[in-house]
Order: sequence, then C-alpha cells, then structure tokens
Amino acid sequence: MCTTQLANATMVSQSPCNDGKTSSTSQSVQDTSQTTQSPRRDPSNLQTVVSDGLPLIRENLAFKHLSNAAQNIIMASWRHSTTKQYRSYLLRWADFCQRENIQPYNPGITKAIEFLTELFNSGVGYSAINTARSALSTIILPIAGIPFGKDPLVCRFLKGVFELKPCLPKYSRIWDVNKVLSYLKQSGPVSAMTLKDLTIKLATLLCLLTGQRCQTFHNIDVNFIQFTDAECIKHL
Repeated sequence: MCTTQLANATMVSQSPCNDGKTSSTSQSVQDTSQTTQSPRRDPSNLQTVVSDGLPLIRENLAFKHLSNAAQNIIMASWRHSTTKQYRSYLLRWADFCQRENIQPYNPGITKAIEFLTELFNSGVGYSAINTARSALSTIILPIAGIPFGKDPLVCRFLKGVFELKPCLPKYSRIWDVNKVLSYLKQSGPVSAMTLKDLTIKLATLLCLLTGQRCQTFHNIDVNFIQFTDAECIKHL
C-alpha cells in the first residue's frame, strides 16, 4: 500500500500509487531542465532589455556565473563587424520571442527554426541565415549537449536553404591577369624606364601580389620602407 507523505498535499496533484515511478521520473526531468535554464524574464519586457542586442549575450554569460572581467574578455572575442551583424539578428530574435511569448535562451529547436524560416521568407539568402544561426548559437542553451548551430535538424534546414537560395559568386566577372603581366614584361628593362612608368609598374605588381585596396597604396610612406639589394621591407 502506498503511504507516501507529502509536506503539503494540496500543492501536488494526487495520482495512483502504481504510477508513482513514472510521475517521479517525469518530475525529476523537469526539475533538471529548470535548473539548467537561464533566469526567466517576461517576454513582454524583452525588447526594452535588449536595446542593442548584445545584452542577450552578456546576460547569458552572467548566468554562467562569470565575473564582469571574464565577460568583457569573452565579449571582445567577436570583431566589431561580427558584433554588428549579430546585433541585427538578435534584435529580430528578441522581437520574435516577444511575439511568440517564448524565452530567448531555451525556446526549443522548433521555434528557433521557425524564426530562421521567417528570415528566409523575408527574402534573405543563405549567408544571412547562416549568420543568424551563429548569432543564436551564442545564446540558446545546448539541448542534450548539442549546440543549437550543430543540431542535425538545424544543419538540415541550412542545407535546404542553400539548395533553394545558393550563394552567389563573390565576383560576377574576372579578367585574365596574364595579359597585364605580359604587358609589364614588354615595358623594357628597369634602367630604361621613367620614374613614372616604374612607379606604375611597382604599384601594379603590389596590387596583384597583395590584393590591397587602392587607399592602402595611396597611404604608403616611403620613409617607412627599408630597401636592400634583395628586398624592400615596409615598417608599420
């Protein structure tokens, strides 16, 4: 006969004794899940809290009981350009969580994929959605030890996005660099070239070898270049 005593029976629903193990196991799983979640916040106030998107990441780090100094170092791991990209999608994620009344740190795979689907339907391509996935991976808690970005269903979703909206090539047109090299080769010996032609040839070769922007070469100061018989070295 089941004679289990409860401290406050009115706060716990009664169940038959033969279901005790199942109920206890289910309650244990729920308790474990709750202890690993970040502090719950009212989704209606979420948009105010994440005015620039980054507090979502910092709050997630604070939940891990990291000091402010440690948080600052980790936050510095993302470059300014990456932070700017993440901010945009985290703001949209905050708005989505507010509308769906869900928690941003533990929304479930289904809701997170629905958010990515919403981005897809808005017209963005694979690269943008992949950036959004990376941004969400910084705040969504792992499920069964698997990070959000590496979840099999999320990876399959990204593959589908790539098939439907493949990445466009970075350059639509390219030109044959051999034509330029052949022209420079026919310019004659260096000793017979004017200073202007020699400067143009040097700048062209530097562009081909280093791939720097024009403004980089425009700001080169010869006072910071060391010349030797075999090479020239630019000092910063």
